[in-house]
Amino acid sequence: MDALDGVRALAAVAVLVFHVAIESAAALRDNFFSSLLARGDVAVPIFFALSGLLLYRPYARAALLGERPPDTRVYLIKRALRILPAYWLVVVVAMVLWAGPHLGDVTTWLQLLLLGQTYEIHPWWFGLGPRGLAQMWSLCVEAAFYVLLPLVAAALAAYARRGRPPASTPAPGGCWPASPYSPPRRSCGRCSPTSPSTGPT
Repeated sequence: MDALDGVRALAAVAVLVFHVAIESAAALRDNFFSSLLARGDVAVPIFFALSGLLLYRPYARAALLGERPPDTRVYLIKRALRILPAYWLVVVVAMVLWAGPHLGDVTTWLQLLLLGQTYEIHPWWFGLGPRGLAQMWSLCVEAAFYVLLPLVAAALAAYARRGRPPASTPAPGGCWPASPYSPPRRSCGRCSPTSPSTGPT
């Protein structure tokens, strides 16, 4: 998974470069390099897909091997500690620098600190967020995924178990059937350990 972590890091850097290029107008000029910078947003879906793959992998492994899934409380705490401290610092700095008239707005602070600004129907700001925080829309989406992941993983695991044969029911001939949702079992000697049971040979 180290290689995928590296790709995700490159995607994050590409998104950062894109936002800097847009804010500095370097991506708005009429030349090839500016056009290349303007398409840095393509890294956003790549980052989302890789995050989903890497975060769901422990749940998928637990479902396939019949193990306990990751502890939801620990998972959410780790996600929060990874994102919120730095994000809260950015929110405070942006509000102090560019949103002075709204510093006393409790609703705005709650929306921003809890990553809910994307869901505001009638915002006082223009665009995707207050000045300096517009790019945080993607973090709002990511946070929503973090919260929903344990529920989605539990639903998928329950669906996968529907296709798993009962643990106490051997296949005809006394052999255990091969199943993509069950851990590998030792061959009984009458069927191939690498293929579904076809009865005594």
